[in-house]
Amino acid sequence: MKYLIFSILLCAFFPFTLSNKHYNKEVVIVIEEEEVEFDPFSFEYREFLNTLELRNHLPYDLLFTMMMMESSGRPEVISSAGAQGLFQFMPTTAEWLEIDPFDPYEAAEGAATYMRHLLDKHNQDIHLALAAYNAGTSKVHKYKGVPPYKETQKYVLTITNQILL
Repeated sequence: MKYLIFSILLCAFFPFTLSNKHYNKEVVIVIEEEEVEFDPFSFEYREFLNTLELRNHLPYDLLFTMMMMESSGRPEVISSAGAQGLFQFMPTTAEWLEIDPFDPYEAAEGAATYMRHLLDKHNQDIHLALAAYNAGTSKVHKYKGVPPYKETQKYVLTITNQILL
């Protein structure tokens, strides 16, 4: 079993006198908490995705399918290209979005925000937005559409087929 240890150093000192000498005592509280594994299928996380769906006007299936395509629901994944977390953000994108890509909730917030941005940028064209998410906006611009990369074409096709069912 894994445990996370949190140490809290209280800034208050407790002075006391002993034989006319003053002593300060530092108080440290240690809290042990069991680490819980992330479950992308949990009710709590699905409800969280539902709130993002409503807030960002995105289908729930879009975010969930993207997450499963990107990382198979594993928040600790790092790709060979350096993409990180559940939604496989490149470090510069995560920094731009001001999120921790390894935190499942922040990553989902970032993915929803970023997809809303990409959809707005590409006139609500889901194919172009997904291609931009996967291959980068510069590649979509360069090829004036979905880039001719097998991975990107499969990504766009799989997700659009899933959300349109």
